[in-house]
Amino acid sequence: LQLVEVGEVSPFSFFRSYGMDNSRATRLGFAFRAAPAWLSAAVAETLGKDGD
Repeated sequence: LQLVEVGEVSPFSFFRSYGMDNSRATRLGFAFRAAPAWLSAAVAETLGKDGD
């Protein structure tokens, strides 16, 4: 656990874990790709790098 100042908390920082179910979104027509297909580019974009 890493404590941070107010305003610096990530929206992905939780004190508990929970699962997410994408089945309803899938039924409504949303498509999801596996994390390896997009994760490295998202991290690179966040860090201000090219991502290639």
